Amino acid sequence: MAFYIFLACLILLGILALTFLIYEFIELRKGIASGEFDSQLIYEAYEEKKKSKNKKHQVLRKTLDVLMDIVLVILAIFFLIGIVDKAMDLSTIPIKSVVVATGSMSYKNEENEYLVENELNDQIEVNDLIFLEKVDSLSDIKLYDIVCYRNEEDTQIVHRVVEISDTYLITQGDANSVKDDFKISLDDVVGKYTGVRIPFVGSVTFFLTSSYGMSAIGLILVLILTYTSLKSLSDKKEKERLDYLLKETQNLSHFKLISLSGSFVKDNESYTFKESEINQKDEKDISSTLITNSETKTLQKGERK
Repeated sequence: MAFYIFLACLILLGILALTFLIYEFIELRKGIASGEFDSQLIYEAYEEKKKSKNKKHQVLRKTLDVLMDIVLVILAIFFLIGIVDKAMDLSTIPIKSVVVATGSMSYKNEENEYLVENELNDQIEVNDLIFLEKVDSLSDIKLYDIVCYRNEEDTQIVHRVVEISDTYLITQGDANSVKDDFKISLDDVVGKYTGVRIPFVGSVTFFLTSSYGMSAIGLILVLILTYTSLKSLSDKKEKERLDYLLKETQNLSHFKLISLSGSFVKDNESYTFKESEINQKDEKDISSTLITNSETKTLQKGERK
């Protein structure tokens, strides 16, 4: 029931977000085409040109882009790991990961003397992501190996082997004072711990592959795709308008461009921009004006669509 409430809220949030994005995009395209943002567009073009000459700025921007790409790739990897592990078992893949859900292997209980005597220091913390390898027979498992098995409730347990017989295993958590009351057969064994673990990221993988996580990721992907598509269209409209503005001002060393967004003043190599104090909602019909030493020209408007 809780999941369906969460899903309904998520869908409602998604509809509201998509409606807002589409509305803002339509208004932005109208404003760009009609010249409302002319002074701001040409100011940003001059700023971008100045930044392109600044090597320090370029390096910083590229570094941030690379870091963002790395974060996205890492999240994608964890997501794929979780999906593969849910859909497949060790009969079809050589390595499988498991999220450790409890602290029963997180420290050495002083009552378990065999941990100290055999220098068993491979404890596992809660939310660690550990990797398992396939076990073909119980003879592949040695005393004090760590295994993952499914108990009578079909819950995955990660514990250390403390007894071995020809037909079953007995395990115990390093932090526990008693052995597990369950005889593990080969069919119960999910896999043997390889010794490879990624600390504390299991919670991320667990959430990303849960019903809640999958729903949230689905919404995020829809919003990202929508935003990317809309931004591409608005960027195209901006470029068309900016090309027109640059053509109108290309041979001018001194000019002032006034639009609904503000005023841009160029004086040889220097330039300034001042935001408008006009209420844009009430003054949609204000034209974009180019002022030079010789004339004042009202710039043409594009279609408001």
